[in-house]
Amino acid sequence: MNLHKFIYSTYYRGKGFTAPFLLLCSFISLTSLLLPACRRVNDVVYSETYDIGSLGWDPSRPYCFNPYPADSTLAPGDRFDLLLNLRHTAAMRLAELPIAVRIETNDATLLLDTLRLNMRQPNGRFAGRKELTVYELSDTLLRSVELRPGLAVELRPLLPASATRNVVSVGITMTQTN
Repeated sequence: MNLHKFIYSTYYRGKGFTAPFLLLCSFISLTSLLLPACRRVNDVVYSETYDIGSLGWDPSRPYCFNPYPADSTLAPGDRFDLLLNLRHTAAMRLAELPIAVRIETNDATLLLDTLRLNMRQPNGRFAGRKELTVYELSDTLLRSVELRPGLAVELRPLLPASATRNVVSVGITMTQTN
Protein backbone atom coordinates (compact mmCIF):
# COMPACT_ATOMS: atom_id res chain seq x y z
CA MET A 1 0.00 0.00 0.00
CA ASN A 2 1.49 3.34 -0.93
CA LEU A 3 1.56 6.31 1.43
CA HIS A 4 -1.20 8.20 -0.36
CA LYS A 5 -3.65 5.29 -0.03
CA PHE A 6 -2.62 4.77 3.60
CA ILE A 7 -3.29 8.40 4.48
CA TYR A 8 -6.61 8.38 2.60
CA SER A 9 -7.72 5.12 4.20
CA THR A 10 -6.94 6.36 7.70
CA TYR A 11 -9.05 9.47 7.27
CA TYR A 12 -12.69 8.60 7.81
CA ARG A 13 -15.27 10.92 6.19
CA GLY A 14 -14.26 14.18 7.87
CA LYS A 15 -14.25 12.73 11.39
CA GLY A 16 -10.47 12.90 11.75
CA PHE A 17 -7.53 10.57 11.60
CA THR A 18 -7.53 7.16 13.25
CA ALA A 19 -5.26 6.19 16.13
CA PRO A 20 -2.74 4.19 13.99
CA PHE A 21 -2.21 7.17 11.71
CA LEU A 22 -1.73 9.54 14.64
CA LEU A 23 0.72 7.09 16.17
CA LEU A 24 2.68 6.99 12.90
CA CYS A 25 2.74 10.80 12.72
CA SER A 26 3.98 10.99 16.32
CA PHE A 27 6.74 8.48 15.57
CA ILE A 28 7.87 10.41 12.47
CA SER A 29 7.86 13.71 14.37
CA LEU A 30 9.83 12.29 17.29
CA THR A 31 12.35 10.66 14.95
CA SER A 32 12.88 13.89 13.03
CA LEU A 33 13.54 15.72 16.30
CA LEU A 34 15.99 13.12 17.60
CA LEU A 35 18.04 12.55 14.43
CA PRO A 36 19.95 15.84 14.67
CA ALA A 37 21.03 14.85 18.18
CA CYS A 38 22.88 11.88 16.66
CA ARG A 39 25.24 14.22 14.82
CA ARG A 40 28.73 14.12 16.25
CA VAL A 41 29.54 17.60 17.57
CA ASN A 42 32.54 16.61 19.65
CA ASP A 43 34.97 16.89 16.71
CA VAL A 44 36.41 20.17 18.03
CA VAL A 45 39.51 19.45 20.09
CA TYR A 46 40.89 23.00 20.26
CA SER A 47 39.41 26.44 19.86
CA GLU A 48 40.92 29.77 20.80
CA THR A 49 39.86 33.30 19.94
CA TYR A 50 41.41 36.73 20.40
CA ASP A 51 39.22 39.81 20.66
CA ILE A 52 40.26 42.71 18.44
CA GLY A 53 40.01 46.16 19.97
CA SER A 54 38.15 49.13 18.54
CA LEU A 55 41.37 50.44 16.96
CA GLY A 56 41.56 47.44 14.61
CA TRP A 57 43.90 44.51 14.13
CA ASP A 58 47.45 45.88 14.16
CA PRO A 59 49.62 44.17 11.50
CA SER A 60 52.69 44.52 13.71
CA ARG A 61 50.97 42.38 16.36
CA PRO A 62 50.36 38.84 15.09
CA TYR A 63 48.18 36.48 17.07
CA CYS A 64 49.81 33.17 17.94
CA PHE A 65 47.93 29.97 18.70
CA ASN A 66 49.44 26.80 20.15
CA PRO A 67 46.87 24.08 19.52
CA TYR A 68 49.00 21.12 20.56
CA PRO A 69 46.80 19.60 23.31
CA ALA A 70 49.46 18.54 25.82
CA ASP A 71 46.95 17.46 28.47
CA SER A 72 44.77 15.53 26.06
CA THR A 73 44.35 11.86 25.24
CA LEU A 74 45.09 12.71 21.60
CA ALA A 75 48.25 11.14 20.29
CA PRO A 76 50.95 12.54 18.04
CA GLY A 77 50.20 11.39 14.54
CA ASP A 78 46.43 11.97 14.79
CA ARG A 79 45.07 14.05 11.90
CA PHE A 80 43.18 17.33 12.17
CA ASP A 81 41.74 20.17 10.13
CA LEU A 82 42.77 23.70 11.10
CA LEU A 83 40.13 26.38 10.55
CA LEU A 84 40.35 30.16 10.72
CA ASN A 85 37.38 31.90 12.36
CA LEU A 86 36.79 35.63 11.97
CA ARG A 87 33.92 37.75 13.29
CA HIS A 88 33.11 41.27 12.07
CA THR A 89 30.36 43.87 12.27
CA ALA A 90 28.06 45.00 9.47
CA ALA A 91 30.13 48.19 9.16
CA MET A 92 32.95 46.19 7.49
CA ARG A 93 33.75 47.76 4.11
CA LEU A 94 36.32 45.26 2.82
CA ALA A 95 35.48 42.72 0.12
CA GLU A 96 38.47 40.59 1.16
CA LEU A 97 40.94 40.59 4.01
CA PRO A 98 44.47 39.34 3.26
CA ILE A 99 45.97 37.49 6.23
CA ALA A 100 49.54 36.20 6.52
CA VAL A 101 49.44 32.63 7.85
CA ARG A 102 52.38 30.74 9.30
CA ILE A 103 51.92 27.18 10.59
CA GLU A 104 54.92 25.36 11.98
CA THR A 105 56.01 22.59 14.33
CA ASN A 106 59.23 22.01 16.25
CA ASP A 107 60.84 20.44 13.18
CA ALA A 108 59.22 22.00 10.11
CA THR A 109 57.25 24.88 8.62
CA LEU A 110 54.02 23.41 7.27
CA LEU A 111 52.57 26.52 5.68
CA LEU A 112 53.74 30.05 4.99
CA ASP A 113 51.19 31.75 2.81
CA THR A 114 48.68 34.56 2.38
CA LEU A 115 45.03 33.75 2.83
CA ARG A 116 42.62 36.11 1.09
CA LEU A 117 39.51 35.79 3.19
CA ASN A 118 36.44 36.70 1.12
CA MET A 119 34.28 38.94 3.27
CA ARG A 120 31.47 39.22 0.71
CA GLN A 121 29.61 36.93 -1.63
CA PRO A 122 29.58 37.70 -5.40
CA ASN A 123 26.18 39.41 -4.98
CA GLY A 124 27.70 41.89 -2.47
CA ARG A 125 26.18 40.44 0.68
CA PHE A 126 28.39 39.48 3.58
CA ALA A 127 29.70 35.94 3.53
CA GLY A 128 29.33 33.71 6.54
CA ARG A 129 26.71 33.34 9.21
CA LYS A 130 24.98 36.32 10.84
CA GLU A 131 24.24 36.34 14.55
CA LEU A 132 22.46 39.52 15.67
CA THR A 133 24.82 42.27 14.44
CA VAL A 134 27.96 40.18 13.93
CA TYR A 135 28.97 38.05 10.94
CA GLU A 136 31.12 34.95 11.40
CA LEU A 137 33.34 33.50 8.66
CA SER A 138 35.36 30.30 8.66
CA ASP A 139 37.98 29.13 6.20
CA THR A 140 40.19 26.06 6.15
CA LEU A 141 43.88 26.69 6.76
CA LEU A 142 45.07 23.08 6.47
CA ARG A 143 43.32 19.76 6.00
CA SER A 144 44.43 16.51 7.59
CA VAL A 145 47.46 18.02 9.29
CA GLU A 146 49.36 15.63 11.53
CA LEU A 147 49.44 16.48 15.22
CA ARG A 148 53.07 17.18 16.11
CA PRO A 149 54.75 18.68 19.18
CA GLY A 150 55.22 22.42 18.94
CA LEU A 151 52.36 22.96 16.47
CA ALA A 152 51.89 26.74 16.27
CA VAL A 153 49.75 29.01 14.10
CA GLU A 154 50.50 32.71 13.58
CA LEU A 155 47.98 35.07 11.94
CA ARG A 156 48.70 38.66 10.92
CA PRO A 157 46.66 41.04 8.74
CA LEU A 158 48.32 42.57 5.70
CA LEU A 159 46.25 45.76 5.89
CA PRO A 160 46.63 48.70 8.28
CA ALA A 161 44.71 48.62 11.56
CA SER A 162 42.38 51.36 10.32
CA ALA A 163 41.07 48.98 7.62
CA THR A 164 40.25 46.27 10.17
CA ARG A 165 38.42 48.37 12.80
CA ASN A 166 35.25 46.35 12.33
CA VAL A 167 36.89 42.99 12.96
CA VAL A 168 35.54 41.78 16.30
CA SER A 169 37.65 38.65 16.84
CA VAL A 170 39.94 36.16 15.16
CA GLY A 171 40.63 32.58 16.15
CA ILE A 172 41.36 29.06 15.08
CA THR A 173 39.58 25.77 15.61
CA MET A 174 41.13 22.34 15.33
CA THR A 175 38.76 19.51 14.45
CA GLN A 176 39.61 15.83 14.37
CA THR A 177 39.28 14.14 10.98
CA ASN A 178 37.87 10.66 10.70
